[in-house]
Amino acid sequence: VGESVGESVGESVGEYGKACSVPRVDSGGEGRSCPVAPPSTLDEAIANGWRYAPLVRFHPLETHFMASPDEWFETATLYPAPGDGLTKEFASQFGPDRSLLDAEELAARNAAAFDGEGRSTAKVYFTVQEYADDYWLYNYELFFGWNGCSSQEYALPNTPSSYLSYYMCPAGVHEADLEIVSVLVCKSDLVAGAKRVGYNQHAWSEIRNCDDAVGCPTEDGHPVAYASLGGHALYPENDAPFYVYFHDPKYPVWVGDRTADGGKTFVPTQENVKFLPSLDGLPEGAEWDWARFGGNWGRIFAEELDPPTSIRCFSEDGLSFVECGADKRGVVEIIKLGASLTSDSGPAREQFMNGPLQRSATYQIIGNKLPPVLESGVGDALRCPRNVAFGATDGTTTDGPTMDG
Repeated sequence: VGESVGESVGESVGEYGKACSVPRVDSGGEGRSCPVAPPSTLDEAIANGWRYAPLVRFHPLETHFMASPDEWFETATLYPAPGDGLTKEFASQFGPDRSLLDAEELAARNAAAFDGEGRSTAKVYFTVQEYADDYWLYNYELFFGWNGCSSQEYALPNTPSSYLSYYMCPAGVHEADLEIVSVLVCKSDLVAGAKRVGYNQHAWSEIRNCDDAVGCPTEDGHPVAYASLGGHALYPENDAPFYVYFHDPKYPVWVGDRTADGGKTFVPTQENVKFLPSLDGLPEGAEWDWARFGGNWGRIFAEELDPPTSIRCFSEDGLSFVECGADKRGVVEIIKLGASLTSDSGPAREQFMNGPLQRSATYQIIGNKLPPVLESGVGDALRCPRNVAFGATDGTTTDGPTMDG
């Protein structure tokens, strides 16, 4: 279905074993065609939509989880706000003049609860439509109420004492973070499951052909999606401790995503995965006001208005925070200084994110778009920060699905 957009981009490995990776592009190939059989109806496609919804795994250190968009909207403040020279409707958890919120209160207000087994009670809404004659295209809308920290690493060449793997907050602070997973399913075979899956990763994406050697990881028929710590970018696997998506070779900082097993989950069921009709097909009633809302969802918060930059260091396995150590104080201060020089300024502002039914992405399969590290060409010869600091000759990124060196 569609074009194979690029080669698989693999990992940078060296004598220190697993170090980092860059996000893959497209697993390639057209895939096997759909079987010749009578096509399923739209009603059948809707009824089976919950079966292909992603099973989401969160990092053990995650604190800001998925929310139900209808419940978030119900507790939001609606008010007019200027944008692009016009006054637009605006939905936020804050009133027009409030820009700060206690972290614990924020986490409680912006995420759904969990059951006794650590499974999110959030609702995921999906749309479904015909695609390329033979397929149903499902788009699953994963809504997060809050986003605001960044996983990074710091390294100077051949200077082991400079290496630091850390979590910086605040960074990229905004409300209403909407991530999408696209799934293609054969009309003539709803039982076989996904043929192709697209994963939203910040402003870019990763596409998997489920019929090729790399494939689409699933659990109980559901595509698996690992939500990155703090940023909620979605990855089909947890095969690298650090996915680098931005690095400027002139600077000793690598920005990326961390995923891990062992945290809380979202497990799709018939009860928590809901069909989202089109705008002209929405039933009457206040329960769908959130879906009809045509204004902006959420605000972007200037870093200087938030608490001062905090740096928390990761443990060796990346599953806990540890003391950075007295020998790292200088590095920590350099990182904080750099953050202060590059942070946002000015008042909180609109992020111009529309609701699901006002977004073109809701009606398209996730397309391939390169992350900055690949778009700039840096990823073609990426050296992992740890290997840079320790002087390991890890070479360049190579094709392959595993990180074992």
